[in-house]
Amino acid sequence: MPRCPSCHSRLPLRKVILASSPACPRCHRELEPQRWVLYVSTLVALATAQGVGYLAERWGFNLGVRFIVSVVCGLAIWPLVYVLLARYRLKDSPLSILSTPDASRRDDAPRGH
Repeated sequence: MPRCPSCHSRLPLRKVILASSPACPRCHRELEPQRWVLYVSTLVALATAQGVGYLAERWGFNLGVRFIVSVVCGLAIWPLVYVLLARYRLKDSPLSILSTPDASRRDDAPRGH
């Protein structure tokens, strides 16, 4: 079960699977998944779909059945692997393009040449 890196509370499954960048329900920090988790879960889902398609071919199923079965198995295994491997990090705050009060005071200060 995925946990928040800030407060270590468990994240609800619906937030983990449905949201691309969920927020922790306890500390309200925005989170983002680590990239390697997305890559590994996708590779496992593709390998599972390929393996199931190969087995269905060996058992003599036609192309349509093999395609449907492999796609369904790949789509079923992806969220399972993603939830098991999911690791989150705190999302970086967006950079502000507005000036801060400190910056405006520095600009107004007299400059010595």
